[in-house]
Formats: sequence, structure tokens, C-alpha cells
Amino acid sequence: MTFSSEGNRDIRSYMKNNWNWVGLVDSNGTVQKRYDILNSGSVTITSDETSNPLTVEIEVTGEDIQKAGGTLPVSLSETRTYKSSSSTTSMGSDSMATVELATSGDTVFVTHEYQQPIIE
Repeated sequence: MTFSSEGNRDIRSYMKNNWNWVGLVDSNGTVQKRYDILNSGSVTITSDETSNPLTVEIEVTGEDIQKAGGTLPVSLSETRTYKSSSSTTSMGSDSMATVELATSGDTVFVTHEYQQPIIE
């Protein structure tokens, strides 16, 4: 089966609306915090389901990590997508350049991409 552009857009829409939790992973592989991309003021959808990849940008502070139960300093090196705030099964991941939060006042911007392979 060949997907139309509308079919591919619908798949990306499904991912955005159902795989909507993005976890920030430290250099040890531990998820430090998760963000609901649809309901968090710290998340901006920079390209929506009409684009491939669908891209979100997350503003993360050291205080966010501490409030989620983490400790500083922390090095973040990956993002993972989940179906819920408590799911243990990742639907996918996105590597990134390692960033460090050393104090509660530190802020970084992390980009996560939902890259959908085009099947023809």
C-alpha cells in the first residue's frame, strides 16, 4: 500500500496526539523529567503534523529537574517519546548534543523530532 500525503499527515497527527509525552534522559539512561507536549507551557511545537519531522522545543530549567525529583548537576543526552506520564515503554528516541544543568537557575532548550519514515 502506498500512503498519500494526507495518510502520512494523519500518521504524524496520531503520533503527536498519542505519543505526547517526551522524557529527558541523562547520560546514565535515566529519565529525569517528562513533558506533555500538548499541555505544558514549557513546550513549543515548532513544526506540526503537516511537516516531517514534527518538531517540539522544550525549555528546561535546573529547577524543573529538581522538582521532578532529580539532582543537579545533570547531563541530558537524549529524548524519548511515551504514550503516558507513567509508561515504561518508549515509542522512540532522539539523540542530541549533551547539555548540562548545574544550578536551579540554568536553562536549556531541547529539541525533539518525531521523524516518520515515508513508506511508498
